[in-house]
Amino acid sequence: MNRLPVSPKHRARQARAVAVAQRPSWTVGRLLMLLLAVLLALLAVNAVLAQDDSQDQEGGYTYTVQPGDYWASVAARVGLTVEELKAANPQAIRPSGWLLNGERLFIPVAEPVEETFHEVQRGEGWTVIAEEYDIPVRLLQAANPRYMRAGEVLYVGDRLLIPVPATAPEAGVEERDAVATAAATEEATPEPTSEPTEEPTEEPTEEATEEAATPVPTEEPTQEATEAPTEEPTAEPTEAPAEEPTATPDPVSLLPECPAAFEDYPTAILAALNSGPSGRDLLISYLETCGIDETAALTPVSVAEGVEDIVLTYERSETDERSTVARRSELLIVSGSAEDGYTTGFTAYAAGSVELLTTEDINSDGQPDVAWIDTTCGASTCFDTVYMRSWDGSSWRDWTEGTVTMAEAEVTLGDFDEAVPGQEIQLTGGQYGSFGAGPQRVRTEVWGSVDGGAYTLISESYEASECLYHTILDANQALNAADFDTAQALYETAAGDDGLIACWTRADELNELRGFAWYRLALISGYQGDADTAEALIGQLTDSYPETPYALIGQRWLDAYLSSGDVKSACAAINDYAAGEGAAAVAMLADYGYANPSFTAGDVCPILAVDAPTIEPRVDAAEESAAEESTAEESTTEAMPTETPAAEESVTETDATTATESVTEPAPELALTEDLPECPATLADYGEILETVLAQTDDTLVLETWLRLCDALTDDRGAGRLRSQRRWARRSARLPHHCQRCGLRSWWR
Repeated sequence: MNRLPVSPKHRARQARAVAVAQRPSWTVGRLLMLLLAVLLALLAVNAVLAQDDSQDQEGGYTYTVQPGDYWASVAARVGLTVEELKAANPQAIRPSGWLLNGERLFIPVAEPVEETFHEVQRGEGWTVIAEEYDIPVRLLQAANPRYMRAGEVLYVGDRLLIPVPATAPEAGVEERDAVATAAATEEATPEPTSEPTEEPTEEPTEEATEEAATPVPTEEPTQEATEAPTEEPTAEPTEAPAEEPTATPDPVSLLPECPAAFEDYPTAILAALNSGPSGRDLLISYLETCGIDETAALTPVSVAEGVEDIVLTYERSETDERSTVARRSELLIVSGSAEDGYTTGFTAYAAGSVELLTTEDINSDGQPDVAWIDTTCGASTCFDTVYMRSWDGSSWRDWTEGTVTMAEAEVTLGDFDEAVPGQEIQLTGGQYGSFGAGPQRVRTEVWGSVDGGAYTLISESYEASECLYHTILDANQALNAADFDTAQALYETAAGDDGLIACWTRADELNELRGFAWYRLALISGYQGDADTAEALIGQLTDSYPETPYALIGQRWLDAYLSSGDVKSACAAINDYAAGEGAAAVAMLADYGYANPSFTAGDVCPILAVDAPTIEPRVDAAEESAAEESTAEESTTEAMPTETPAAEESVTETDATTATESVTEPAPELALTEDLPECPATLADYGEILETVLAQTDDTLVLETWLRLCDALTDDRGAGRLRSQRRWARRSARLPHHCQRCGLRSWWR
């Protein structure tokens, strides 16, 4: 019989099954040996713990830190100063000054005394035993943590260590101890009442009957039965209920009333902190009682050796008359201590929701800093503002220059600039949530503390965008900073990159922005004293985008520049024009949404704080321009064959013979064109070859003849116009590289 092939996975499964089957099974003997080893280990651990406890008791005893304990409260409870307590427990000293719940502190005793233990009897609780030895309940519990059970229950036979009696404990500690053990007092109170009542009543009666009523038996039962039941039940049940609501109330009830207005909480918080040594421990409970959300947090900040301020953040939900729920937050810095009293170091008066960023020294100046975010939200967008306060040795000072705010920001602390010490604040976002904001892109700002000074904006960058408008914005920013190289490169990209798209709602957005880019390129040439290139660029603008607002602006600016010889004077004149008749040039860039920069008449032609070279003014540049246009039109008219009949009608026979001779003289013209380059293969090649042609001749007739021979110009197709024949070669050679490639598209239409 043929067997089916076995897969490697199946073989592995079979091998595992065989291995499991071959494992030795556990026997009862082995299990017993394992249990015995575990028991021996537990006994050894108990012995070690007992030895450790015994060692800890030499010269003192062990105190286990309870919730709410701090150095001052423990020291007062055990009768030591804070310095003595810290000296005995250096392992528990931390920069924050906090103690950890469950931490064990050694309490030294000045004179060694014999340890005292109390064996719990029936009916005894923590309060009864603590009062018997005149020590605080919390001290007794801290010295016996192993007997702290749920509900603070003690069992008969528990052996409690009685710590050395402390000096008069602080009032706040006693109040807290009384509240903490109220339950134990209630449980332990009935027991002393029942036992003394039964035992003294029965025993004296039997003895009196058997011994025939002598005076001695009568006195004993009477005293025992009267004193024990009367004193103990009366003292404890009577005093405890009376003290519970009055002498030892809930400590929170001793704090000020909850404020009605959220703005009044700083005053109430100070009153709570200064209510007693335990005020700091009760503060969070007090705020929760007043309806403050669970987000309330208390953070200590070390401002000097052994001196801490408190940073407190809290929040409350409120409902207005329209039943709208709003969350209000606040940040408060409190200075001082329980011993010297607390005062307000700083109040943020937050406008929105507060998020604490750090309380560390982030700018590496050796002083603590407090940084937080205040977030406010509108209908569609939230704004995040970062605030920074730095300790200067005496107060918390504002440590920012300017407003650190951004829409929908992601805020990060980190080392984003190696040249700046410490950490920087980085905000990434800046995009509004409504359509009316206009075209947007992600922005990143980095704020740093240069040389430990206040945080200032050290860099700003944008994510790449395919919007033509954003390229214009970047170019404008570079030009305003007089960075001509960067500005020129960006304007050239805006003018010639067909991959950039329209991102707003203007009907002719792309042509408008590209026309603006040509105008700004001419303006840069003017600031560099290059009038010829400026003139060529304005010619490109008026030819390519004649219907856009900046075609007229560019021509007016050029006329003012050539006639005055001063680019700044020309800018002043064109800005005055834009503020009145030329308002369309302002509106074109002022209507790109409220999230984008504004644009005014003064922005049409920026007057930069640079030394711009002047040029020799041209006599009435506007008239020269008009005359050149007229000359060009006449040259075109004379060259057009369609005008020949009119010319022939107005000549005499002698003139006609001369005219005929001139018309029938193609040989010299062709001879002239023989020295010119060969006709380009494609239309795109005319841009470069035209430079060679113009360098060899400035005769428009020769140029026209060459173009006709190359079939680039006919009576029905194409035309030529030279605004300044004398400067043609120089102007063409100085065009930007993308203009030189434009060829006939730019100059011949």
